[in-house]
Amino acid sequence: MSADNESALKDLIAAIAEEHVEPEPGELPAVWAAVAEAGLTRIGVPEENGGSDGDLGDLLVVVGELARHGIGTPIVACAAANVLLGRHHEIDNAIRGVAAPGGVDRDVLRDVPWGRHAAEVLVPLRDRVRIVDVEHAAVEEDVDLADEPRDTVRPDGGVGGARLDEARGSDLTLLVGLLRAGALLGTLTGAYDLTRTYVAEREQFGAPLVRLPAVATQLATMRTAQITASTAVRRAAEIVDERGGVDAGDATVAAAVAAARISTASAAGDVARIAHQLHGAMGITQEYPLHRLTRRLWAWRDTDGTESEWSARLGTLCLDGGEAVLWDVVTASVPPRDVA
Repeated sequence: MSADNESALKDLIAAIAEEHVEPEPGELPAVWAAVAEAGLTRIGVPEENGGSDGDLGDLLVVVGELARHGIGTPIVACAAANVLLGRHHEIDNAIRGVAAPGGVDRDVLRDVPWGRHAAEVLVPLRDRVRIVDVEHAAVEEDVDLADEPRDTVRPDGGVGGARLDEARGSDLTLLVGLLRAGALLGTLTGAYDLTRTYVAEREQFGAPLVRLPAVATQLATMRTAQITASTAVRRAAEIVDERGGVDAGDATVAAAVAAARISTASAAGDVARIAHQLHGAMGITQEYPLHRLTRRLWAWRDTDGTESEWSARLGTLCLDGGEAVLWDVVTASVPPRDVA
């Protein structure tokens, strides 16, 4: 991805964010229409199949920037589903969900993000994928800590629907995991930026809060967590690009994605906790945007798989893949130069 493309995408998301109003619990934000109409959910899909072209780097920028602005949308699952389907099928602007592998229980799909708004839900089943038509399913509505839909979908007749033999469920799960890591990175970056501005502007005893050693130390801890997460996501994206795409059968790719997902989930807890400590009561007021970020950090870190589940997966990959996976992927991280 070129620097010009990245800048253009960030400017586009910034313009969309200016129009954002937090929706009622469980509802789509009004700006979702603009996101879909701009083709942002179809990045990575060839033009001949209704896509916007682009690559994984472009998609990670879009997902991360929406999250950094505190905007919750179905883009993680929808974009991942579109990339998978768009290899062989024409794609439209319909919302598509993805069921977590551990959420399929006796033909019931549990905790499906944005399930009530989806036209269809893709169900990863080992070496294949099935598509559930939500119109012909019963949906039990619920919300997570961020007031975003986490619904139970009961398909009429069980998890049947179209079977995609050309798609592997493990690849879909891995792509969702990487995009979720990108969303978490964007959110914790937004929380860090907001906190840094707050402690630099808010004064106590005639000086900015950041001059207090305890505050400066906490802010540095947030920044360290953000850098670590950013490095892991960037490394995973580079490996996926080098290897020609998300392939769960490639231990190096799978380990890199798992490491990114673990790193961002771990950082999410630290950043959310410290952000509220440094903001005090200001952080929970309805008008102030911090809670829009931290509630999503708490909700998203366990969406599409918990940190412990991804850790178990990474441990297995390291045992099976040996020294190459352990050293070339897990411990290989080069922090960015602009760490100030």
